[in-house]
Amino acid sequence: MFKFRIISFPLLLALFGYMIFGGDNGALVFNIFAPLMIAMAVYELLAMLNQAGVKSFPKIGGVIALLIAISITFSFFSICMYLLWAVIAAIMAFFLGMIFVKEEKRLEYIGRGVVSIGGALLLLLIFIPLIRIFERSSEAMLFLVLTTKMMDTGGYIFGMLSNKLLPNGNHKILPTISPKKSYEGTFGGIFLSVLTGFILYKYNCSPFASLAVTLILSAIFALGSFAGDLTESAIKRCCNIKDSGNIIPGMGGFFDVLDSFIYNGIIFSMILAFMG
Repeated sequence: MFKFRIISFPLLLALFGYMIFGGDNGALVFNIFAPLMIAMAVYELLAMLNQAGVKSFPKIGGVIALLIAISITFSFFSICMYLLWAVIAAIMAFFLGMIFVKEEKRLEYIGRGVVSIGGALLLLLIFIPLIRIFERSSEAMLFLVLTTKMMDTGGYIFGMLSNKLLPNGNHKILPTISPKKSYEGTFGGIFLSVLTGFILYKYNCSPFASLAVTLILSAIFALGSFAGDLTESAIKRCCNIKDSGNIIPGMGGFFDVLDSFIYNGIIFSMILAFMG
């Protein structure tokens, strides 16, 4: 897994770097890639629930999420208003469809539809703030992603090393939810996130003028990343699966990549709104 991760992570980091520093072309790549990632995360969540016996329509939920995310991302195109109306029409078609479903299948049909629409809207509300943050400031997006993801990276590296080097292995935090999460890895991840925030500040890449604010928010995003990862781990544990998907070698699915932002996107959006 590690050998694949050391390939996938730099490639994703390079792609993100192009989105941030690539000017209009980078912004276009982000506006295309972000809705796809969100839609795939919705699909993976619904597919996990399907596997656990909570029936849903993963493909339909993914398409609904994709259309809504596109309409929000490309709001400057008038055609996207038609896409949004198309999504609303699709939801109305679902309600109309229950009239024609056989009575013995109607309850299952309703349950699947509610789970699918609810799952799509749930993740959209969580991840759409990331699109708005990018639109507001690429510098803010750079800060958020690096301080958040360095928690993942630091936790993985320090957790793996401490488990190998300590006589009795490292000390687990919540083994019933995430068996590999350790105190050593968590503190290492927080350290790496704060160090990243410090470096960004020193090179004038922090959206905040104060070093103290930069470091405090770096630590907050590290904890938010940790909480997001645990949240998805709890879902996967219920569904009895290891990864939400296998499309990204060594890292799993798109939901596995985005889980760090379950709380951080909303938290940062509120901070930016408060700052004006």
